[in-house]
Amino acid sequence: MEFFDHHCKWLNNCIGAKNYFEFYGLIITAFILLIVCIGISATCLNQKNLDEGGIVEVCSIITILLATIPCCWLIYLISLHTYLIITKKSTIQLILETRSKHKVTPKNCISDQVFKVSFNKNCTDAAVKKVIFPERE
Repeated sequence: MEFFDHHCKWLNNCIGAKNYFEFYGLIITAFILLIVCIGISATCLNQKNLDEGGIVEVCSIITILLATIPCCWLIYLISLHTYLIITKKSTIQLILETRSKHKVTPKNCISDQVFKVSFNKNCTDAAVKKVIFPERE
């Protein structure tokens, strides 16, 4: 895999040079879809001639609440990957830099599952070793 960035557990796929911008487009599209859902639900709440039972109001409020949570998460994700694109870093590089700044090593971590959880059988050991441990080849 060329330029391994990270393994997306939500897509169950490794993200690299060939599919990074498709991944970025996916999170932006998901964000836009959620904003549209929130907008439509808010419009339904503002209409004066709704049914007497209030089912539309209840559904609209539930939709707004359920869409707001992933919307906030996607704002963070889009911001993070925009930062990574601008600084020309990978997710793995950012994690390693953060670990080194906070002097976090596998020995003093509560659990060293950051990489173990991220990598699955779809990501080859060779690609991981080239990015994380280039000097060991």
